[in-house]
Amino acid sequence: MTAYQTPRLTVDLVPRQFWRSSLAEQMPADQWQECRGWTFKRDEFRCRACGSESDLECDEIWSYDGNVRRLDGLQALCSPCHAVKHLGRTVHRGDPDAAMRHLMRVNDWSRAEAVRHRDEALVLFKERNRVEFVSTDTSWLLAWLGIEFHV
Repeated sequence: MTAYQTPRLTVDLVPRQFWRSSLAEQMPADQWQECRGWTFKRDEFRCRACGSESDLECDEIWSYDGNVRRLDGLQALCSPCHAVKHLGRTVHRGDPDAAMRHLMRVNDWSRAEAVRHRDEALVLFKERNRVEFVSTDTSWLLAWLGIEFHV
């Protein structure tokens, strides 16, 4: 992959403040199931990163601006792609070497490119951990799915 192309799959390390606080854990089960169903249907029951149709999971897309965490969307990811995206969790509960190999395969990267990307994600993780996020914006849920939910 050339430097100017956007990678299909990225590592996004969740700040410690938000570990074990996914929407799936915080929302009523019926609302989360509605989110999952909508996401899988929109993504045509395929992983957004690699196109796989098996072992799909609903991934939350968050951005961090100042001291606000904002939900920017949801996406279908297969289990291996989700393990890459949350590589920090995978280091503790999975197979990080397999995740790195998957990252290389999906993005057509060399090991050096994958390691560089992982290291950049780690720098961003450290920066985000220096911030105390005081609010979470979930207005995307209302705008796209009609679900009013506040963290």
